[in-house]
Amino acid sequence: MSNLLVIKDKVTRYAKEVFNVVMIDDDGDLVIPYESTKIFIRVFEREVEAAGEAFWNENQLSRTVVYVWAPTIFDVKPSNELYKWVATEGADFFYGHCKVTGFGDSGNVQVLFEITIPGDTIDPGELKQALLAVAFTADDLDDELQKKFGGKRVDDN
Repeated sequence: MSNLLVIKDKVTRYAKEVFNVVMIDDDGDLVIPYESTKIFIRVFEREVEAAGEAFWNENQLSRTVVYVWAPTIFDVKPSNELYKWVATEGADFFYGHCKVTGFGDSGNVQVLFEITIPGDTIDPGELKQALLAVAFTADDLDDELQKKFGGKRVDDN
């Protein structure tokens, strides 16, 4: 049986304990404006192959995932320097990491800062730490990365 709705409710309540504005977008994700960025939270259930079902059950592994991310820069021309930064400095955070994803049809990319945590056992402190880590880091990185690689910040729109 799925805990998805219960976990979504918990995540929403915990987020509202830290941030005054917590909205829901058209995809059902939570959106939290923070300084020059926005934090997104998606709660979803992982698919488990039938062959692995017994293993997941036996080890009490979480099927529900809480994915927290924020854009740092977007509409950026991809470059070797950008990918090198993401693979080295962008992966060298105590909590969370950066990744590059596509952005639109132009061939440009965006850099996200993200954290993924298990949802079935989530507690308030764990989610709040993830939210604040993403918020603070993305808000700092967007200025730094824009200077290095160009592109836009959320606040630039």
